[in-house]
Amino acid sequence: MTSKNRPQKIIGIDIGSTTIKMVEVSLSDKPKLLKWMSINNPAGIISIAETSGKELIKFLKDCRKMLKPTTRISSLCFTDPALIVKELSLPTMGQKELLENIRFELSEYFSANLNEFHFSYRYVKNTGEEKDLISVLVAVAPLSLLRKYMNVLRSSGLNVKYIDVPANATSKLVRRINSRAAKDFYNNQKEILCVADIGGSKIDISIYEDGNYVVNRTNIIEGAHDMEAVLSALSQVVDYYHRKNYSLRVSKVMLTGGGAYNEGLSEYLSVQIGLPVEVVRPDMLISIDNVPEDFPAALYFNAIGAAIRED
Repeated sequence: MTSKNRPQKIIGIDIGSTTIKMVEVSLSDKPKLLKWMSINNPAGIISIAETSGKELIKFLKDCRKMLKPTTRISSLCFTDPALIVKELSLPTMGQKELLENIRFELSEYFSANLNEFHFSYRYVKNTGEEKDLISVLVAVAPLSLLRKYMNVLRSSGLNVKYIDVPANATSKLVRRINSRAAKDFYNNQKEILCVADIGGSKIDISIYEDGNYVVNRTNIIEGAHDMEAVLSALSQVVDYYHRKNYSLRVSKVMLTGGGAYNEGLSEYLSVQIGLPVEVVRPDMLISIDNVPEDFPAALYFNAIGAAIRED
């Protein structure tokens, strides 16, 4: 059931360097896709820190007007280069102590005052022989940058209720796409999926064990047409994972983002790395209602993931 504090409808937003994507989703026991819209981002904005925000406000307003949503409540998939996402394994402890330990573990990444950054985390799973450790997915971003994004979205007529990150947005959909049925029935092995989000200027590659984020790497590329660069980035991440996990192997690669539709890309990658490679299709979104057969699921993957809520 939908909680009292959860909005009934929400707009998921994904700001890419070539396109801005929005989806309106109805939230209930089974989310329902209501509307979707994308427009070009001719300014090629990769980080809002490099702009005044005025251009982005215009593009967001234009996209919202064409979407014609019935709500202004929104969730942003935050993809700025300043974002840091890591999985940490820590002893079981209270929330206050956990946050203090997270800040300590990540302090080596920052030369500035830690109070200038926002730390957020999500529990992933218990680990260790006695389950005395917990795995948490941690996201850290400069407070000043988050405030700028919030101001830009508000100036665009959107009421920002949530800010998500690609690793978490993708994780929510990966768990829904595959679930228990996708495991090997006989040996009950974990399902290891690699998700490659291919944009206009970068490729973001993550690996998930049963839907739980474990590895990520982002490479700058000149677009999906540069198949060699995409292959190199993908091979490095898959090989790294296999070297660290002798008994586990990636079972499939899923392509998302606008670059996923580059002709011949999935077939080329599959032959070169020796794994099934598929562009995310509408029929994979089995836990979301009202998804038409011609819906470009790969393009809107992060926007939908940002919109979906988990208690």
